[in-house]
Amino acid sequence: MTLAIRFRQSLLMVGAALLWLPMAWGCSGFRGPEVKVAGAVVTNETDEGLELEIFLEMTNPNDEGLELRLYEYTIWADGARAYQGVWSAEQTIPALMERSAMIPGVLLDQPLGWTKEGRPKQIKLRIAGAVLYIAPGQFAETLLEWGIYQPRQGFRAEDFIELIVEQKMPEKGKSASKGS
Repeated sequence: MTLAIRFRQSLLMVGAALLWLPMAWGCSGFRGPEVKVAGAVVTNETDEGLELEIFLEMTNPNDEGLELRLYEYTIWADGARAYQGVWSAEQTIPALMERSAMIPGVLLDQPLGWTKEGRPKQIKLRIAGAVLYIAPGQFAETLLEWGIYQPRQGFRAEDFIELIVEQKMPEKGKSASKGS
């Protein structure tokens, strides 16, 4: 066997092992957080658009704490992509516990074809995204540090929302946007 063939076989073996490792780690029984969109409200109105707060409810189903890193998400208004965001999570969910979080959003008038006076009273709001978290264990940390694997848990919701400035989260059962 030539040196080039051995090198190629070795490279294939290393590549296969690297592909297998995240899958084997994923089968370890550790699960990502359960994430639900609890609601969305308009919190401020400007001449250029509207500011939103989107509320998330998260549950850690594991026997260990779960450190959240980032939220990556996109917001659509009546089918048009309106906002794309990345927000620092800076939160740990203790074992078998629930936590809430808020992520911001913006609906700018001009890209949506609105004016301040001509904004619709209600829109179909859709949000889709993921929370990135740190799985426990040295192996998981190594994969994260090397940029090989970043665990994430998706979330999405779609519902109608009134474009009225509110100052607080809607009451449970009366949320402006529902989904999982």
